[in-house]
Amino acid sequence: MATQGKRDEVPQSFRSVVVEERSFADVHEPVFYGSDVDAAHDAVVELFLAKDQRADTISATDEALRRLRAVLDAHLTADGVLFDSRAWIVTARWARSR
Repeated sequence: MATQGKRDEVPQSFRSVVVEERSFADVHEPVFYGSDVDAAHDAVVELFLAKDQRADTISATDEALRRLRAVLDAHLTADGVLFDSRAWIVTARWARSR
């Protein structure tokens, strides 16, 4: 089960695992997609878009690309196109059998 939040919000099922040591590092860093909307658009399209050559999907693809550009434009900052990102780095060592 994926969970977002602070250390106190870690699911009980995870906290109850018997480990000798455990630590949680909350990482909150923006993800950089490009220096401007055009660069970010090209990067996202190259990474994620499977180009479908069928004629019946061209208008849907064009609309999706227009929406993508609008989203990228909304995330343009002085430092480039940035999206918020969060992750936990969990480090744990199992307790030895007794």
